[in-house]
Amino acid sequence: MRSLSRGPSVAAVVMALGLALPSGLAAQYKYVGFAAGANLSDFSDEFGVYSTDSRWGANIGLVLGLRTTNRMSFSVEPAWSQMGGADGSVDYVEVPVLIGGLARSSDAMRFGGYSGIIPAFKVSCSIETPAGSCDGLKGSAWFLPLGVRAYRQAGAGKWIGIDVRYSIPLGSSFESVDVNQRSWAFRLLFVKGEL
Repeated sequence: MRSLSRGPSVAAVVMALGLALPSGLAAQYKYVGFAAGANLSDFSDEFGVYSTDSRWGANIGLVLGLRTTNRMSFSVEPAWSQMGGADGSVDYVEVPVLIGGLARSSDAMRFGGYSGIIPAFKVSCSIETPAGSCDGLKGSAWFLPLGVRAYRQAGAGKWIGIDVRYSIPLGSSFESVDVNQRSWAFRLLFVKGEL
């Protein structure tokens, strides 16, 4: 029987979310929308001795968030995400849980940085070489995101944004080989609500 993939436990993630949410959520500003863009990813070992060439893939998802204070935001952003390396792709369903700052430079501009946790669940795999790579790929992966984003108002309660994120792998992507999935995401965001 295969062991479960290593990473933060579900209980730890739920507890972190509970501590991050403020009391009285009904009074907070909410926003919803969608995001679309691309990932640039590769496989690499911990020390960079082994690394595949990079691969471009799609990243498409939702943005469900709230502004918890004048300068803080919390969001859950589920997405279909294509990663992998030069020899093949891996499709994941990611569920980023993000906490960050969101400052104003004017009434029409918002910008900030964020981090959080990203569990990613494998949907499909098509890695050609080495043979059998897909069999050894774990069913889930965990990432620590570091990102920046900026929004510009595009009408009353409507915002267009740009998002750049690097996802640090938390553990190996494979069962028996210490090789990690590294990924950059470049996305456009379209949201409606209060930022």
